[in-house]
Amino acid sequence: MQLLGIFGGTFDPIHFGHLNPVREAAKSLGLKQVRFIPAANPPHRSKPVADSHNRLAMIRLALKDYPEFKIDKRELNRTGSSYTINTLESLRKEFGNNIPIMMFVGADVFNEFNTWHQWQQIPDFVHIVVMTRPDHPVVGTSFLENPNWKISQNVDDLHSQPHGLVFFQDVTPTNISATKIRSLLGKKMNVDTRLSQVLPASVIEYIKLNNLYVNHP
Repeated sequence: MQLLGIFGGTFDPIHFGHLNPVREAAKSLGLKQVRFIPAANPPHRSKPVADSHNRLAMIRLALKDYPEFKIDKRELNRTGSSYTINTLESLRKEFGNNIPIMMFVGADVFNEFNTWHQWQQIPDFVHIVVMTRPDHPVVGTSFLENPNWKISQNVDDLHSQPHGLVFFQDVTPTNISATKIRSLLGKKMNVDTRLSQVLPASVIEYIKLNNLYVNHP
């Protein structure tokens, strides 16, 4: 059965903390393709610092080294807030209801999952794969006690049904955040060595060429 993974975010900028955990989780779960879906107007956070054009360009550059990753521009092409539920409805219209779709989220994001728009309906469209790591434990998730939310740690379950499960996947810990990266880039000092540890070289080059995040606090 065909399988599809999806991973959304602002990617402002995209970095190894996005790329490596998703690659690791996708390999563990037997996924051949993961679609990266950049948000145009994220409802849960402030407006991205870089505009959609530049964020998309950086994603394109970063994904060249990850052939299993593809860009999905449906949220950038849609007006209004980038609600995940609308994206999932669109994906199901495209792929039908029988293909298993796994939506990757970090543990820190999952801790606030019940603040999302129509979050209760999300398992009706996808499996939720929570990428867990020691420095971001899953806490305060009492909403999982709802009988409509089914937790499974059997990979075969993810493959045999199209949606409806919550799966916790351990990944190698990373201590990378876009906020810290933007702060580094905003400082007028030589930080190339530190940046090379968190960003693909092509993304660093693009940021410098286009003067992104200059003087950012």
